Amino acid sequence: MEKPTDSLRPFLIGRGRAGSAIVKALDLLRRTDPDLRLEECVLLPREADFGALPPNAVLCVANPHALHPETLERAARAGVRYALCEKPLAVSMGGIERLRRLEGLEVAVFHGYRVQWGIQALARRLAAGELGQVFRIEIRYWQSSAAQRALTQQAPATTAPVPAASAPPNWKNDRALAGDHDTVVDLGTHALDLASFLAGRLPISLVTELLHVNAEAPHRDTHAEIRADFGAGLGARLSASKAVHGAGNDLEVVVLGTKAAATWRFQQPDQLEIGAGRERRILARDTATGSGFTPFHGLGWIEGYFEIARRALRQWRLGERADFPELRGSLDLAERLLASLD
Repeated sequence: MEKPTDSLRPFLIGRGRAGSAIVKALDLLRRTDPDLRLEECVLLPREADFGALPPNAVLCVANPHALHPETLERAARAGVRYALCEKPLAVSMGGIERLRRLEGLEVAVFHGYRVQWGIQALARRLAAGELGQVFRIEIRYWQSSAAQRALTQQAPATTAPVPAASAPPNWKNDRALAGDHDTVVDLGTHALDLASFLAGRLPISLVTELLHVNAEAPHRDTHAEIRADFGAGLGARLSASKAVHGAGNDLEVVVLGTKAAATWRFQQPDQLEIGAGRERRILARDTATGSGFTPFHGLGWIEGYFEIARRALRQWRLGERADFPELRGSLDLAERLLASLD
């Protein structure tokens, strides 16, 4: 092992869209935050020897979901101190238990939507009581990937799963790589993380319904409805879907209070809509993001990767206390979600 240095050297496991977003975010962070002394990101093969990594290594994990526990375990055993991990961290109760036993490894989790400007601005208004008593959080996170594939494959219009034999090669069709579910642990975890962040606490109970409309493989749910009870009169209804024809990356968060309501949409990330009585007004972002981009010129979903990496690395490298999704809280939420699927 090399002698410790003052710089940070990121290493990435993963070659998909999330991995590409992490590389882009880290490259921008390296060029905009010189205090971090962040080096260029190095790509690693899936079975890389983490024992050969230098003491200043930061492991970035974006390989298939079900492999996250084993990857982080190997990193901890090799003495790696810091990791940035794509969600959902674990897709089984066994994976959660394995990750709870990790020692010596600090992990930030890329639940990037909660650090977007609109969600942060909404959270501040909730803390100030501007909406009155909040009684409902409604989140809709809709995409069209399953709907698109159904048309491409000319799948029958049915609520029954498509037989596994008809599914084309895809790592998410392999339970060893993706686990026993799809949409609920992919998009549903984002929705539940947002609801819990805005509620300021974990749900005390969850009820989840899964549909497999136009599913590529029998285990791959394409539509999930989650009802969460946060206690004290606050509930949430969350809809996560990959089966909505015509959808893009449609994420909408609505918070209902006794004095006002607030709405944020990912496709309009620099606006927060506030309603009171019959009146409605739009609040617009008037400051630069953490990445330095001016209002209405942001990075989209890469902004979440950038901001979580920035906060975590500045805490680890410079000792600045920061709020970002971390291992324990993410596991607590994942455990409740998986328990609701039994």
